[in-house]
Amino acid sequence: MIRDETVNINQMLPIEPLRKWATKAEGNYKSAVALNRLQKQPLPDSVCLHCYESARKYLEAFLLYHREKPTNSSDLLQLLINCESYDKSFSRLQTVVDDLIPIGDKYCYPSANASISDAQSAILAIRRLRQFVRKKIGYIVASAECRLVQPE
Repeated sequence: MIRDETVNINQMLPIEPLRKWATKAEGNYKSAVALNRLQKQPLPDSVCLHCYESARKYLEAFLLYHREKPTNSSDLLQLLINCESYDKSFSRLQTVVDDLIPIGDKYCYPSANASISDAQSAILAIRRLRQFVRKKIGYIVASAECRLVQPE
């Protein structure tokens, strides 16, 4: 007897938790972009922090995609290393993570303030990370609906 080896992606993945992490990551990303557009009263600290949080949550979503329990870690470098253990191409994100790490360390406390330039750099970094991870996990956001599809 021949067994059908076709596996439905929905049977393989923890879809609902993955969707929740990716949706939170996307929410942080959209908040950063919206805040970055403010001209009269810019909020670069908030932009930077939302970029950092989005990166953290996208990396956690990738790990969840590989059935690793979320760590809720704020250590982007460790999260990246964990992602690389599943997919070596994540090493391409090293410079992106290097750009985002100081943001999480510096601008969440009153001792330092982000500049408009810092916010713009953070937006560029999160866009790269977001695009990369979404391709890996097959995540598509269509209007308000979030859904997972088979990665390419």
